[in-house]
Amino acid sequence: MDSQIGYIYYYQEETQEFILHAWSKSVTPLCTVINPQKKYKLCDTGIWGDVIRKRQPIVINNYNDLDRKWLPEGHVPLTSFCAVPIFSDGKIVATAGVANNPKGYSESDILKLREYTILVWHINELKVKEEETQKTLFLFDQAQQLTNSGNWELDLDTMKFTTSENARKIYGIPSDMALDMKV
Repeated sequence: MDSQIGYIYYYQEETQEFILHAWSKSVTPLCTVINPQKKYKLCDTGIWGDVIRKRQPIVINNYNDLDRKWLPEGHVPLTSFCAVPIFSDGKIVATAGVANNPKGYSESDILKLREYTILVWHINELKVKEEETQKTLFLFDQAQQLTNSGNWELDLDTMKFTTSENARKIYGIPSDMALDMKV
């Protein structure tokens, strides 16, 4: 795909909101929209929102022939456009779009964009799960440290009590002192 610009928006079906995840670096010098937003309501979008409304990819190879009322003042000029929805568990979770391919877009471009965006989505899901796992491990470690603040344990095989180092500190028992306690 010889697209000059592109974007990925996350989408929340419950609130019908787009949240900008990434866009092409080449857009920044070309875009003169006053106060560009990173969050949009579906009802405030033009053609690029049709990918959500129709729940299917869209391709426009004659953008100049369309009613331009949905392009805000200062928007990057568009000649062609291709966008795909990304589904997870039956919900649209993201959309990706590319624009300004001099040759226009085809079914092959839709497939490439979809595959790329699904890959990006899966990588994002893995990062989120990894962060959640790290947070859970941290909380588990904290809980373990808190609950290990004075434990006495009974070995059911030998019927001997042992203590944690923290219990010895709490009760003033030297760590080198043997405890020969039997039940």
